[in-house]
Amino acid sequence: MCVVVFLNTAFVKPCVRCGSRLPSKPDAIMRIQGFWGAVALFGFILCCVGCAHKGPASTESEKQSSREMILEAVVRDVLTNPQLRRARDFYGTEGRREAALVTVPGYDVPWPSGFESDLAGWTLFEMDGYAERDPSAQRLLGIRIDAYMDEGDNPTLLFSAPISVTIMNVGGSANGSVIGGCFVNYRPRLEGGVWTVTLEGVFDP
Repeated sequence: MCVVVFLNTAFVKPCVRCGSRLPSKPDAIMRIQGFWGAVALFGFILCCVGCAHKGPASTESEKQSSREMILEAVVRDVLTNPQLRRARDFYGTEGRREAALVTVPGYDVPWPSGFESDLAGWTLFEMDGYAERDPSAQRLLGIRIDAYMDEGDNPTLLFSAPISVTIMNVGGSANGSVIGGCFVNYRPRLEGGVWTVTLEGVFDP
């Protein structure tokens, strides 16, 4: 059995993904007889096939990681930005350091599964927007994602900023009943490898 293996580095090109050498001219070859030539060629093929599938998966993983970091920055701003203090106290309960990450199935953008934030002094938990509420409880601050657009997505008439969230009451009304919500827009920005967000607009009807 005769296997053709390309060895002359003057006539080879590196794989764009993994750097493996690929032939560029048919005359730059040597013939290697037997089993080990077949093994070398088979290994080369597996290498190229493997790295061809690595790119998209890695990109998707990085995209998901960026989304979680951006949303963590959003949560941090909602809960600490002085401009939003009135909204936090109105829809939540002043002094209460709890907030629900609300997902309304079929309506809004769901929070990533298992999403966590290390914001000191606050307790965060996920909540189904359709969950039954206790009217005798105090107000509970809720944060709902209404829109999340990745880079390159086109803005809509309803959502001009890449990220829109609603601050709302998802608890009871023992300390006063409130309706509606405060709509907040953000734009993410990558600085020194760290994602931050800029508050672009607040609408509280």
